[in-house]
Amino acid sequence: MEGNMKLWDGRYGNNKCLYYLAEGHDLGVTCCVFSPTFGSANPDNPIPETQPRMQYFMLASCGADMLVKLWDVHVSPGYEMRLRVNLQGHSATVNACAFTPDGKRLASGSVDRAAIVWNPLTGEKLYMLTGHPRCVTTVAFSLDGMYLATGCMDRTVRIWRLADGPAVIPVQDGASKTEKLVDVQDAAAPITAQETTEPPQPKRKPLSDWSVEEVCDWLREKGLEQNIETFRENEIDGNELKQLTNETLSKDLGIAALGQRNKILRGIKSLQESESSSTSGQAQANLVALASALPPQLMQNLVSTFAPSLMANMAQSTGPTVTTSKGATPQAASDDKIPDEYLCPITREIMVDPVIASDGYTYERKSIESWLQKGKMTSPMTNALLPNMNLTPNRMLKMLIQRHFGGQ
Repeated sequence: MEGNMKLWDGRYGNNKCLYYLAEGHDLGVTCCVFSPTFGSANPDNPIPETQPRMQYFMLASCGADMLVKLWDVHVSPGYEMRLRVNLQGHSATVNACAFTPDGKRLASGSVDRAAIVWNPLTGEKLYMLTGHPRCVTTVAFSLDGMYLATGCMDRTVRIWRLADGPAVIPVQDGASKTEKLVDVQDAAAPITAQETTEPPQPKRKPLSDWSVEEVCDWLREKGLEQNIETFRENEIDGNELKQLTNETLSKDLGIAALGQRNKILRGIKSLQESESSSTSGQAQANLVALASALPPQLMQNLVSTFAPSLMANMAQSTGPTVTTSKGATPQAASDDKIPDEYLCPITREIMVDPVIASDGYTYERKSIESWLQKGKMTSPMTNALLPNMNLTPNRMLKMLIQRHFGGQ
């Protein structure tokens, strides 16, 4: 996808392009919206005395480069677009952006499953809203600007209150629950709104980096306080903890109770499995994002060069979630555990033969071919006209899906 931007004559039409900006966003532009109150958009704003004929506006745009960009758009005298600021905060393609009716806030929604509320005049990040299980596809403010609606690929909409009081968040079963959201006026840092009232669990350090005292803290969490002094006296840190066996616990550390030894060993195994799952899961998520975001030709070149070694490395990770026969459509026990990138945007089913269309998005071949055969020449994701009808096999993503579900 090209990231070029064009300014059109919306009042008189005539298919006239007033200004052309090449490569406004890398890899494509997904959304553009003008501020309703900035500059000449508000007739009450003062007219510059030095240039009484000047007309200028603020434009927000977002794209596949993970950025929200603000532009100064001058339309009189002459046409010009100047980059005002890059708003950085998302970690994947930004799908949509929207201003409040008073133009004082700007929201953006991304494939990274988060929405961010910005101050467009200062570039400050006001809120980071998380909790959607899949990518955020659209954002919209209420007329008073106090509420933000975010739409998700899982076909749910969440409502966030951005002022004093509770934030009401619809959940998938049709019920709703309420939580307190920190008041933005009192926040010195960007706010993270969680879906539940439970505090987020702190991310543990790698087990190899644990100190003796951190091992003792872990024993305390497991209810094994009686063994803390023994571990401290023998200087058992994270590396030593990983090497412990039933025999070592019994003979070297003198832990006679079988129940305590088993509890320690089960805890160590759980720590190692959690650490391994987190590492491999993040690596696989990064590969999926890469496969979905790269231009088709570049992706093909990478696949032909690196795919064999990538798959060999992935074979050392955790086992498959579900085993399926060759050629069968993979099924999983819980949809919440299926990465969103494995699902076709049209049918929301797991892809068997993923292909990249000319809009840069990946679809199941049968679904996008059916879409095109019905005479639909627009992108199912952006509704923009497709540059061409070419479909490029997304071999890297196909291999990742097969690996995830145990396909051969």
